[in-house]
Amino acid sequence: RKSIPCAIHGCGSNFMIDNLTFFRFPTEPERLEKWLIAAGRKYLAERTDININEAVKNLRVCSKHFAFKMFATITRNRLVSDAIPIHDVWDENADLDDDEIATQINNSIDAKKLLDTTDWSSLDDCHDELPNLCSVCGKTFDTMKILFTHFEKHLKY
Repeated sequence: RKSIPCAIHGCGSNFMIDNLTFFRFPTEPERLEKWLIAAGRKYLAERTDININEAVKNLRVCSKHFAFKMFATITRNRLVSDAIPIHDVWDENADLDDDEIATQINNSIDAKKLLDTTDWSSLDDCHDELPNLCSVCGKTFDTMKILFTHFEKHLKY
């Protein structure tokens, strides 16, 4: 794999070094423009002499630029359909209201239930080709069960 830097101007994250999740730019024009603005690349959206989707096909934004609620999974490797990055690195608790904190607590409880009821042997078999990587701290684990046990600790704090 080649080195992929985060497309947000000023972010030093790199796919090969930082073990973060990196997301492709959307193809839907309205959302694409919002991503370009967040990345500090609005000039690309304003150009009429290029195919914008072609121009961004190799650009990626790292997971540090998305609020917790923008992730569709607790492992932070999939975004909700209307996710928009922010230019600054997101502060985990800065903009949470009481309802969002309650949601995170409920997600933690749901993660615990998942941990206790999942047949981990089948998950480990289907994910052999992927590293069991914690999207919060970047640590790698031998099995999915160990990863989820570790990830549950992040949800508690």
